[in-house]
Amino acid sequence: MDKALQLAETAVRLKPDVAQYHWQLAQIVGNMAEKATLFRQLGLARRFRQEAETTIKLDPKHIEARLATIAYFIKAPGILGGDRKKADDMVEEIARIDPGASYLVRAQVLRDTDTKGGFGPLYQQAAAAAKMPAVKIDATTTLVNWYLGQKPPRYDAAEPLAHTLISLDPHRLVGYRMLATVYTAAARWPELDAMLADAEKAVPDDLGAHYAAARTTIADGNDFSRAERLFRRYLGQEPEVHEPTLAQAHWRLGNVLEKEGRRADAVAELEQAVKLKPDFEEAKKDLARVRASR
Repeated sequence: MDKALQLAETAVRLKPDVAQYHWQLAQIVGNMAEKATLFRQLGLARRFRQEAETTIKLDPKHIEARLATIAYFIKAPGILGGDRKKADDMVEEIARIDPGASYLVRAQVLRDTDTKGGFGPLYQQAAAAAKMPAVKIDATTTLVNWYLGQKPPRYDAAEPLAHTLISLDPHRLVGYRMLATVYTAAARWPELDAMLADAEKAVPDDLGAHYAAARTTIADGNDFSRAERLFRRYLGQEPEVHEPTLAQAHWRLGNVLEKEGRRADAVAELEQAVKLKPDFEEAKKDLARVRASR
């Protein structure tokens, strides 16, 4: 994360008038705040708000930054700038910018205020009503994630929307990642292989779809050798900031190798996971367990 922070800070310093660079920095700072100590969270929270508001100032139609700022106004204490009225005012602003985004905001406010509601219809309305390409992508992504999170998952509804995401932006990985989950869950291997090849060509610096397919394979227990190949491919290059870390991939690969009965190889992968992330408790527990069973 420190490397990602340095890169984002450098981008902002070199091009301070680019809204997306400030938003990338805000996201990284926000992620850091979630894992930081209480004392450090205070400074990171203020910095997140500053970068998000700068994003909006440079790009008033940046819906993602506005959604995050609304969440901040609702959740943050008053001493850090929490303000429900400001959140309500921004909700109205978003509705004027894009009607689809207004449904996303309504769902977000329900979540942030711990109010139970019918999220599915709101997400469906958001995807249908969105006008701006960025909002259409965000709303469709949210709806697909909702379908995939149902019990049982709604793969039938998620698949065509994943294709829609790819058609909206073929150089963005999210649609490929979702198709990876759909195809793997149904053991549609030829389609999975073809799609992953397309994803590598379209987004060569992000192998998140490979990781998603491997994880689903583990969960369904339908092809451990395939999961091993996918994790090894993922480990072949440095992950993007928003993707699972190399430590996580080594940990998952160690779990796969254990299931295949290759305990010595599993130990090696788990050791590497712990080496990369010494505080990786899940990997440490699995390492101790596999060592004891050898």
